[in-house]
Amino acid sequence: MPHIEGMTKEYEPAVPAKPAPRDIRVVFSTIDGCRMSRKFKTLAGAMKFAHSKIGPHPDTGSWYAVGTYGDAKIEVAGATLRELFPESAPYDEYDPRAGEP
Repeated sequence: MPHIEGMTKEYEPAVPAKPAPRDIRVVFSTIDGCRMSRKFKTLAGAMKFAHSKIGPHPDTGSWYAVGTYGDAKIEVAGATLRELFPESAPYDEYDPRAGEP
C-alpha cells in the first residue's frame, strides 16, 4: 500500500495470522472392542474424524460423546466437545478428566 501523507501504519490492512497448530487427540471406541486414537494439528481435521465415526449430532456427556445408536464413543484432549460438535447440546462444562482420554 503506498504511503499517503498523514496516514499512519495503524490504518494499513493487517495480514490475518494463521491459527497456531494444536495438539488434539481424539479417541474412538466401540462396544465390541474397536479402539482408534488419532492426533491432529487442526480442529477441522479432528472434527472430520469425529463426525465420520459417530456423526455430527451425538449425545454428549461431561467428557465424552456417544453416537446415535449408543455403540460408539468419542473422547477428546486438546479441544472441547463443544468445538468438535458445535451443533450438539446440552454440554456439561465440568470435565473431571481435564483432557485425558
